[in-house]
Amino acid sequence: MTYQAITHGIKGIMYFLHLRRPTLPLAHTYVNMPFTPEFWNTMKSIGRELKTLYPVLSVENYHRLEVNSGHVSYLMKHVDNQTWLIAVNEQNEPFQVTFKFAQLITKLDAIFEDRRVIFDSNSFTDKFVGDGVHIYRLGLNQSSK
Repeated sequence: MTYQAITHGIKGIMYFLHLRRPTLPLAHTYVNMPFTPEFWNTMKSIGRELKTLYPVLSVENYHRLEVNSGHVSYLMKHVDNQTWLIAVNEQNEPFQVTFKFAQLITKLDAIFEDRRVIFDSNSFTDKFVGDGVHIYRLGLNQSSK
């Protein structure tokens, strides 16, 4: 949900966790802790990602993209001759989406993922799991506008 909110233009994020207290006897070892280790590790991971993306998120949006699905929200930024694309599947179902740019793609990296994405001149297609997020860093040929 963090990246979905970012693609919709939020300017700040605050998190909270609501725990419901079970009746006695206590059935879970984490019941009296405000954060479980799993929750805290997820929050730390998101925090590291957002810290890495801060220079990207703080610049104006860049709008030169076609997307073949209305089920993906996205945010595109251009920083230091690199274009960044944050894309979020807004459905709980997996699907495939194609992104088409006005310029030729010269390089494409999937950030925070250990995989390669294949591109073809000015477009690429990628698979999204339900509610999935992908962050891409692209090199675009600015002379092919």
